Amino acid sequence: MLLDFPLNPAVIAYIDPGTGSIILQAVVGAIAGIAIAAKFYWHRVQKIFGFRKKSDIDELDED
Repeated sequence: MLLDFPLNPAVIAYIDPGTGSIILQAVVGAIAGIAIAAKFYWHRVQKIFGFRKKSDIDELDED
């Protein structure tokens, strides 16, 4: 009688290796996406955090 959940609180759950692989792949993909977006907008990110002045970015855009 494992199906009587209210009377039997012991629940047997199983996550197969494919599910773990998909979760790991999603996490790695999200990290890679964030890294690529940061690289693409790196100068803007530095400007936001105050590491570069606006004039420095304008000089880089002219090159």
